[in-house]
Amino acid sequence: MSATQIRPATGSWAALLVGLAAVGCFNANDPTKVKCNTNENCPANYHCLTPGGVCVSNPQRDVDGSISSTGGSIVPVDNPDLSAPGTGGISGTGGGSSTGGAGTVAMTGGAHASGGIPGSGGATAVGGSLDSGGTIGSGGATPVGGSPAVGGTIATGGVVSSGGTLASGGQSGLGGTPGTGGATRPCTPACSGKCGGDDTCGGTCPNSCVPPQTCGGGGKLNTCGCTPVCSGRCGGNDSCGSSCPDTCVSPQSCGGGGKLNTCGCTPVCSGRCGGNDSCGGLCPDNCVAPETCGGLGVPNTCGLKPVCTPGQSKCSAQTVQTCDSNGQWVGPSTCGTICIEDVCQAPVKLAAASGYPLRIAVDTLNAYWTEENDGTVGKAPINGAGPTTQLASQQSYPDGIAIDANNVFWVNDGGAVMKVAKNGGSATTLVSGAPGSFNPMRLAVDENNVYYTDLSTRCVYAVSKDGGTPTTLASNQSSSPLGIAVDSTNVYWVNDNFNGATGAVWKVPKVGGTSTMLAPDGGQEIAIDTTYLYWTNYTAGVIKRVPLAGGTATTIVTGQSGLAGIEVNAVGIYWANSPADGTGIPKGTVMRVPLTGGTPVTLVSGRYAIGDIALDATSVYWTEPGNNGIFKIRVQ
Repeated sequence: MSATQIRPATGSWAALLVGLAAVGCFNANDPTKVKCNTNENCPANYHCLTPGGVCVSNPQRDVDGSISSTGGSIVPVDNPDLSAPGTGGISGTGGGSSTGGAGTVAMTGGAHASGGIPGSGGATAVGGSLDSGGTIGSGGATPVGGSPAVGGTIATGGVVSSGGTLASGGQSGLGGTPGTGGATRPCTPACSGKCGGDDTCGGTCPNSCVPPQTCGGGGKLNTCGCTPVCSGRCGGNDSCGSSCPDTCVSPQSCGGGGKLNTCGCTPVCSGRCGGNDSCGGLCPDNCVAPETCGGLGVPNTCGLKPVCTPGQSKCSAQTVQTCDSNGQWVGPSTCGTICIEDVCQAPVKLAAASGYPLRIAVDTLNAYWTEENDGTVGKAPINGAGPTTQLASQQSYPDGIAIDANNVFWVNDGGAVMKVAKNGGSATTLVSGAPGSFNPMRLAVDENNVYYTDLSTRCVYAVSKDGGTPTTLASNQSSSPLGIAVDSTNVYWVNDNFNGATGAVWKVPKVGGTSTMLAPDGGQEIAIDTTYLYWTNYTAGVIKRVPLAGGTATTIVTGQSGLAGIEVNAVGIYWANSPADGTGIPKGTVMRVPLTGGTPVTLVSGRYAIGDIALDATSVYWTEPGNNGIFKIRVQ
């Protein structure tokens, strides 16, 4: 070969081998069957060890010149002078000779020095190349029979490195070949910030998303993100760490209707019945009977229809109700007195007194009374509209009183029975007696006579209204006779039972005759109707009755205290209580009970001590000695 050899271009190694075969160095099909005399007869990586022998693959010499195993420097057998590389010669990227000998070493990007040869066993790196456009040094020549090393390969897809040249005048070493063992450069996947998708190395990026994020969540392709879960919801966690937006449209609101995180409408029905509930429906009618929706005349409001006039009142017995501003009855409350015609009655003071008013009688126009301490008899209109009139004065402890159509009759405890005209005038003495031997206490009148009881003589008398000699109707009573009454036939009285006395209830004909005991039980005051006689027992605190014709006595009321006075009409029995408990607290009451008995009704209470009572068609009248007054209250 000529001293100057042009380096084969990429892909020309096959042509070189064909040329070598033409010289007759080796069997292109099987290099080990090629006979040789020198190394020039063998292909790359094969050597002729024995002239006339065959080519051997990669024999090596040790430093001492003997042939040994792979790993030493490659020394051509027939030209040891060519065993060292030219100064600075370097093969392409990744090529390198076997270490441990003096053979050629491949260096990155270098060029063969003048006369240098490629190192034995070197290989072109994966993806690397021999220098593009390089030339073998001027004057150099490839040894006869030289060939690429067996097994050497040009990297897949590689190109000859640009710019590499062999030094001028250099010569390739015998049998030099590109280095073996080159590898393909690795590919680094491009997956930073990605999930899924092409990794630029022919694969798919892994899904590294952490829940609640997902690959592509939030609409970002191949990117970890969270898709909010807010369908049909408002507010609340969107599963991505934020709140779902409030997309509710009025009148709906988020959570309206009691559904959490859901658009709904809350009905506005508080205090209403019927009518629009602000959600397109109607408020329910939740009125409780007897209330009705709109009952007060206010639409969509529960209420009662007016049943009374505001300010009106009504009562029954001793309870009262008043009509409120909505036209409804309120109560009942305790009247404290008696209720008449839906009016809670209150006591009316008819007259003021100054001398301990004691006994009382009334007609259709006036009330008449005695005042024990100042010795007077007075009158006052029962309507409370007129002045008080003094009918008599300077009387001696006036006590019991009675009236007829024209006159007022009374007794003086100091010993007299008196009368005076209702219209006033001089008082007339009907009967008189010595004080201490004549002490009349109570009296009654009919058309002709005055009937009275005498505490001192224990007798019952009658005297003409015009005066005259009294007639004794009953004498020798077991105890002092007190209360007295008269009807068309008989005179009735009760003997007291004070101080352990044995009292009794009696009757006697008005014309005189034999007295009859009606009941062996004494008392203080009596009243009669057409059938019965009623009397009080102060000591026992009871009221009893007995038939006028005689028979069994019946207890009507018990448990009373300080009984004073008694009256009767078709409605019931009336009396007063004057407790003497020493407290000074007004506890006087006026009471009523049905004729046949039952629960007593308090007509008035909280009064001072009551001395006596009287009755007309509508009212009860009474005296209050300690309060110095004459009073009345309507009871029917």
